[in-house]
Amino acid sequence: EQMRHAQCSSLLICVQYPTTHHDFLEASFPSDFVMAGSTFEESTDMLLNDTCNVIASDRSALLNIASSDNRSFIVGEKLMTKEPLAIVTRNNDREFSDIINWVVQAL
Repeated sequence: EQMRHAQCSSLLICVQYPTTHHDFLEASFPSDFVMAGSTFEESTDMLLNDTCNVIASDRSALLNIASSDNRSFIVGEKLMTKEPLAIVTRNNDREFSDIINWVVQAL
């Protein structure tokens, strides 16, 4: 059984399945950190209703989420694959966003 540690104890990443985004996350994170939606809209809804606290997708889709919702989101700068993928976290928890950025940079 995979243990979650300290700041990552609440990490849940939403992603559409099947996509290369999902493949990348499955290879990079334990499976219990990844929540798959059958469509991008379903994955976005999971982020917006707090089922997960991070979403992974292509950068343009993430920027669209960040600009269209009245909440503040942070779109990660580091590209994880050639597509380019990025991670969005809520802006109201800067410490958690920093931790996620550190994890991504360490990959």
